Amino acid sequence: MGPQGTKGDTGDQGPKGDTGDRGPTGDTGTASTVPGPPGNTGAASTVPGPTGDTGAEGLNIWSTATAINNTVGGTQAAVTPVAVTGRTIKVGDLVVSSAAGSLGVYGRVTAVASQTSVTVTTIASIRGATGTNGTNGATGNTGPPGQWTQLTQAQYNALNPPVAGTLYVIVG
Repeated sequence: MGPQGTKGDTGDQGPKGDTGDRGPTGDTGTASTVPGPPGNTGAASTVPGPTGDTGAEGLNIWSTATAINNTVGGTQAAVTPVAVTGRTIKVGDLVVSSAAGSLGVYGRVTAVASQTSVTVTTIASIRGATGTNGTNGATGNTGPPGQWTQLTQAQYNALNPPVAGTLYVIVG
């Protein structure tokens, strides 16, 4: 054998080979401590939930033209509250009087004879004591003398219209 010759030029790359078989599955790693992103919110339900029971009617405030006992703790029977459609007067409700003798006095309903006659125990008055009268103001200046005109009835009838603020004296 003779001496080795010089290295030749690198040839072109050959065609790609076939893909090899898949390797075996690796071990499962430890669970992540980082939470994933939240999922999308689902569509709103078109089915309404069940209707709840109707609650009990609360306490009401009523007015009355009936005079109520002005003494705190005093009672007054046969008070006639102003009816309100759809409402029922009951023990515990408040009644405020608009009567002249007990304006602003209010009490709690302690008994109900009917929806037009209740017994009320006075709690208090929302009206304070009447204040003293104020002093009179100063007397104003005397105004200028009034204007007046002397006319006959025919002259007065011919005015169209008469001048406001003028006193007409009809003579003859």
